Amino acid sequence: MRTTIPRLAAGVVMSVGAANLCGWALDVPVFKSVLPGLVEMKFNTAIGFFALGAALRLSVAGAGRAAAVCALFTALSGLAVGSQFVTGWNLGIDELITRDRFAVPALGPPPGRMAFTTAINFLALGPALIALHRNRGVATAQLVAFVTGLVSVLSLLSYLAGEKSVSAYNPYTSMALPTAFAFVVLATGFLSYRPDSGPVSVLLGDGLGGYLARRLVPGVVGATIGLAWLVLAGTWAGYYQPAFGIVLFAALEVVVLGTVVWATVRVLDWTDLVRRRAERDLQASNELLRSVTEGITDAVFVKDRAGRYLLCNPATARFLGRSADEVLGRDDTALFTPDGAEQVMARDRRVMGTGTPETEEETLTAAGVTRTYLATKVPYRDKDGNVIGLIGISRDVTEVLRVAAERDALLARLQLHIARMPLSYVLFDADFHVTDWNPAAERALGYARAEALGKTPFDLIPPGARERTDALLARIRAGDMAAHAVHENRTRDGRTVTFEWFNTPLTDAGGRFTGLLCLGQDVTHRAVLEEQFRQAQKMEAVGQLAAGVAHDFNNLLTVISGYSLLVLSSLPVLDPNRGPIREIYQAGERAALLTRQLLTFSRKEVVEPTVLDLNAVVDGACKMLKRLIGEDVRLETALTPGLDRVRADAGHLEQVLVNLAVNARDAMPTGGQLTVSTANVDVDAASARVQAEVAPGRYVLLVVSDTGTGMTEEVKARVFEPFFTTKGVGKGTGLGLATVFGIVRRSDGCVTVHSEVGRGTTFQIYLPSVGCAAPADSRSTAPQPLPTGSGTVLVVEDDDQVRGLTRLTLESLGYAVIEAPDGKEALRACKAHPGPIDVLVTDVVMPGLSGRQVAEQLGQIRPEVKVLYVSGYTDDAVVRHGVFQADVAFLQKPFTAASLGAKLREVLSER
Repeated sequence: MRTTIPRLAAGVVMSVGAANLCGWALDVPVFKSVLPGLVEMKFNTAIGFFALGAALRLSVAGAGRAAAVCALFTALSGLAVGSQFVTGWNLGIDELITRDRFAVPALGPPPGRMAFTTAINFLALGPALIALHRNRGVATAQLVAFVTGLVSVLSLLSYLAGEKSVSAYNPYTSMALPTAFAFVVLATGFLSYRPDSGPVSVLLGDGLGGYLARRLVPGVVGATIGLAWLVLAGTWAGYYQPAFGIVLFAALEVVVLGTVVWATVRVLDWTDLVRRRAERDLQASNELLRSVTEGITDAVFVKDRAGRYLLCNPATARFLGRSADEVLGRDDTALFTPDGAEQVMARDRRVMGTGTPETEEETLTAAGVTRTYLATKVPYRDKDGNVIGLIGISRDVTEVLRVAAERDALLARLQLHIARMPLSYVLFDADFHVTDWNPAAERALGYARAEALGKTPFDLIPPGARERTDALLARIRAGDMAAHAVHENRTRDGRTVTFEWFNTPLTDAGGRFTGLLCLGQDVTHRAVLEEQFRQAQKMEAVGQLAAGVAHDFNNLLTVISGYSLLVLSSLPVLDPNRGPIREIYQAGERAALLTRQLLTFSRKEVVEPTVLDLNAVVDGACKMLKRLIGEDVRLETALTPGLDRVRADAGHLEQVLVNLAVNARDAMPTGGQLTVSTANVDVDAASARVQAEVAPGRYVLLVVSDTGTGMTEEVKARVFEPFFTTKGVGKGTGLGLATVFGIVRRSDGCVTVHSEVGRGTTFQIYLPSVGCAAPADSRSTAPQPLPTGSGTVLVVEDDDQVRGLTRLTLESLGYAVIEAPDGKEALRACKAHPGPIDVLVTDVVMPGLSGRQVAEQLGQIRPEVKVLYVSGYTDDAVVRHGVFQADVAFLQKPFTAASLGAKLREVLSER
C-alpha cells in the first residue's frame, strides 16, 4: 500500500495533465472539460498536475532531489497565480507561458488563469509532498492532502448537483471537473504515502478507532451524499418545495446518524465483551506464565534489542545476586564483570542478528560468585515477525560440570591405572567375550588389543585345560567371588605360560550376571625366582658363617703379622732369618686380603675410601687374577703413567677386578686374552650425550676387556640385574656384575658395557678424578721409621694374644699402656688410674659391654678421652654396634704397627 497506491495516483494525475495538454494542443474539447459546456482545465493547471504527479512518482522511487524540484515548481506556480488573485495585478505570467513560450497557432487566444482554489492547492501540496518524502511533519502534510481532497470532492458534488456556486467564485475562476478529479486522486496518493504515520495510521491501524472509521465513515458519507442527491432530485422534479426538501433531508440524516450511533454502540459493546474475555484469558495466561516462571529453578528472562531486561523470574534474580527490581531495565554491563558482560551481549547480538536459536555454556561472575550456565537463547519477535529482543532460559550447571569433571578425572585415572598397571587386565561380557584388554595383557600374552577383542577364555588356554576352565566359568557365572585360579595360558606365539588369575564376577542391580573382570599375573618365573631366593639365602648363611670365622681368623692374622713385623724390626738388615720371617708376614697380609675379598658382597661393611693410585691397585691384584683365570687365559695390562688419583676403597676395587676377571674367564672356555688398562679421560658435553650414563667431567678410566663369546643385546640390557645369569644351574649366582655395579656407584662412578656376539666384551669403569698424580718417588729400600708418639693408651681386647701384641706394639711406639680384657675391667682401670688417659683403643664386638658402650660410659668419666675402634669383623656386626667410618675412628684387623701408630697419631691430632 505504501508504494502501490501512490504510484497509481501519480500515474493517473500525470495522465490527466498530459491529456489536457493534448486537448489544448489539438483543440479536443473532451480532453479539456470532459463534457460540453463545463469549465475547461487551464493549460498551466495541466502543467502543474503533470509536475506534481511526477514529483509523487519520483519520491516513491527514492529520487528525493528530483521530486523536490518538481514539487517546488508546482508550489511556485500556485504562489504566482494566487498572488495575482490576491493583489489584483496581472503579471502576464499566463500570457507568457501560453503564448510567448508555447506559441502554437491552433491554440487561439490565451487560455487564462487557473482557478484560485487550484492555485492554493498547488501551493499547499508542493511543500506537503516534500515533508512526506523526508518523513517530517507527516500529520500536517496528511491534513493538507485531506483538505485538498475535501474541497475537490465538494467541487465534484457541485457538478453532480448542477450547483456552480459551490465550485467557483465566478466563471473566470471555476474549478474544472478534471481538475477536481485529479486533486481527489492526488490527495488519495498523498494520504497513502505514509500509512504508518500521522492520522492515517489511526484510520488504518488495528485499534478500535480505526476499525469504526473503516466501517462507518464510508457508509455515513455515501448515505449523506445519496440522501442529498435524492432531496435535490425531488426538488428539481417539482415534487416538493426546497424547504420541505431540507426538512426531509434533516429527518433522513437523523435516521442515518441514529443508525450510526446504534451500530457504534453495538460495536463498542461487542468490543468491550471481547476485551473483558480477552483480559480474563490474558490474566489466566499471565498467572500460568507467572507460576511457571516463578516456580521453575532455571533463569527465564526477556531482553530488548538494547540488552535491557524486560522480564526476569526469581531464579534469574537469585543467579545475579540481586532483586528483580534491581535487574529490570538494566543491561548486562551493570550485572556481570566487563569480560562476562561483553561475552553475553556479543552472543545476544548474534542471536538477534541471525534470528537463530543458540544453546551454549557461559561462565559468568555476578555479585562476586562465578558460575557456569547452560543458556538457550531465541529471538523475541513481534506480530510481524520482526526481532525486537531476546528470550533466554539459563540453567546453573556448575555443580553438574564439577561432578562430571570429577567423574571424567576418576575415569581417566582409572584408565591410566589400567593402562599402567603391571597386572594383565581383561574384561569379559556376559557371554565371556573380551571387551577390554590392557597393555600388560598385550605384553604377557602377545595379542594386541584389537586382536584380543571378541576372544573367549577358550582361545587363550591349551587344549587340555578346557574341562577345568568350564568348571571355573560356571563358578564365576554363579557369582562365586572366590573363583581365583592358577592355570596355564597359551600366548600368541604358541608358548605356554602360567598365570595367577583374580576373577571378579560383575552383576547389575538385580543380581544378573553381566560380565567378568580378571586381573592376572604371569607366575612362570616364580620358580626361578624362588630358586634364586634360596640361593641367596644360602649365600647369606655362608656369609654369616664366614663373617663369624673371619673375626677369629683376623685376630690370628693380627698376631701373626704383628709379631712377625716386630721380629723383623729387631733383626739386623743382613740377618738370614729376615727372608723367612718376611714371607710369614706377607702370607698373613695375603690371607687378610683374601678374607676381605671373600666377605665383600655378604657383609655390610665399614667402607674406607681413600685417595689411591688405581695403577697400584691393578698391580697388586694381578698376581691373584692370574691364579683365578687359569693358565689358558693370557693377562695383559696397559697402565698409563702419571694416572690421576681416585677416592675409593682399595678392597672394593680389587673385588671389581676379581668379579670381572671371573666373568671373562667363564666367557673364554677355550682360552683367550684378558686385558686391563687405565687412562685419564675428559668427557665433554657431546660425549656425555652419546654415553648417557657418564656426566661431563674428568675421570680415571679402568677398562677390562676379553676375547670371549660376547653378549646379545637382550643379555646386555640385563647384565647388571641381581640374580640374572646366563650360566647353568649351580654355575652362577647372578651377583658378580651386580656387585661391580654397586661398588662403582658407591664410588660415585659409572660403568658401561660394550659387547658383540663372538667378538668379546669390554667393561669401562669411570671413576671421578680427585687430582693429578704425585711425582714418582724413588722407593727407598731402607725401612721407614714407625710413627711414634707419647701418652697413655687404654687397650680393651677380649683376645689375650691380640691384647698382648697391641700392648707390645704401643710400648715400642713410645706409649704407656693400660690393658683390660673386657668393658667392666676397663671402667675399673679407668677409675683407678690416677693420671690422664689419652686414647681408648677398644675392640667393637666383645662379651658383655660392646666397644661402643665402653666408650660412652668412659666418656662420662673422662670426656677428654679419644676413641679408636678396632675389629676383626667385616660384616654388619660392626654397624649394628653403632660404629660407622664417617662417625668415629676405626681400624680394621689385622693391623700392623705402622697402621696402628699412624691411626693413633691421627686420632691424637684431632685434640
